[in-house]
Amino acid sequence: MRTPGTSPSGRHAPWIILPVRGEAAGKSRLAAVLDPIERMRLNRKLLRRTLDAIEHWQGSLAHCIVVSPCARTAASALARGAVVLSEPLPRRGLNRAAALGVKLAARRGALRVLILPGDLALLRVASLNGMARAAGAGARAAIAPDRAGSGTNALLIPAGARFRFAFGADSFARHVAALRARGYAVTVRTDQGLCFDLDTPQDLAAVAGAGLWQSFGT
Repeated sequence: MRTPGTSPSGRHAPWIILPVRGEAAGKSRLAAVLDPIERMRLNRKLLRRTLDAIEHWQGSLAHCIVVSPCARTAASALARGAVVLSEPLPRRGLNRAAALGVKLAARRGALRVLILPGDLALLRVASLNGMARAAGAGARAAIAPDRAGSGTNALLIPAGARFRFAFGADSFARHVAALRARGYAVTVRTDQGLCFDLDTPQDLAAVAGAGLWQSFGT
């Protein structure tokens, strides 16, 4: 079921690449406040919320590729209708996972790809729509930094771009510089739904209660 007037339609709609470490491996930095079972539940919730937002934005998950080495994550995503790509072990990090997802999307006809992490706890339809509008079409890209302005929380680029991902510390500046060096106009988005990634106990406390987890709409 499509939400009218939100996502670009047809061949211009970006494919979403969603690298996910998995239910047991994800959110290890929260081990001080969450036991392993609680972290697994949190990782499941984050995946469900992210897929919900994408599905409400595009009307389905047919153009969403979940890249993960985790069998439980893969099964959950597949049951929702997403495309699943099993990440080879040993896992080599977000950069390889993103590249694998983009390569598959390009083979399936994608013109643009949006790489998202799976821990954007406040992700909304409006956030995704804003990224697509910011990138426009053609030789354009859009990027959303983390709250510190150093990392990259979302990146929308042409699927055929010859581009080496550099996720990690100071990746925002590196990604912007690399895109501009290749002739892409880059728009920066600072939407809260894109900039807030859930990494620390303080982040977890910030989203607890107040109904922040219940709404992913506009």
